[in-house]
Amino acid sequence: METMNRIFIIGCPGSGKSSLGRILKDKKDLPLYYLDMIYHLPDKTHITAEAFTKKLKTITDNDKWIIDGVYFNYVKEYFHKADTIFYLDIPLDICLESVKRRSGVLREDFPYIEDSNDEVFHNYIRNFNINFKDAILKELALYPHINIIIFHSYKEIDDYVSTL
Repeated sequence: METMNRIFIIGCPGSGKSSLGRILKDKKDLPLYYLDMIYHLPDKTHITAEAFTKKLKTITDNDKWIIDGVYFNYVKEYFHKADTIFYLDIPLDICLESVKRRSGVLREDFPYIEDSNDEVFHNYIRNFNINFKDAILKELALYPHINIIIFHSYKEIDDYVSTL
């Protein structure tokens, strides 16, 4: 198995990024950064793009990290610093169900309780593949030297982490 010290976990909201991040954190003893916790503030506002980019640079300048986040237009600029990228290409219905289950619950990876009726967020999820999948795959193809692992189901993720 290749070295994993600098890891991106990307994918649609509800795809299991944070769950995979916690497993990898424990198995690899790496610091885990949730981009939602960096970008969003408890009062439901967010930091500036400049501050977010600065934080991403600070994290990726370190030798060891796991970054869990879907902020593709920001994180793609730092893919070259990773040794491993996990892309969770999980079916839409599963992502929507996962988001529905976690709505109304305070989580360690998000600074406030998500509203289960947030139609803007649900539309973002419904359109994630239309808006991002081709761009993600095209961007990942630029990094043949990086270990890129694509999962299409939770079973594939479970099978993979059981080998770590």
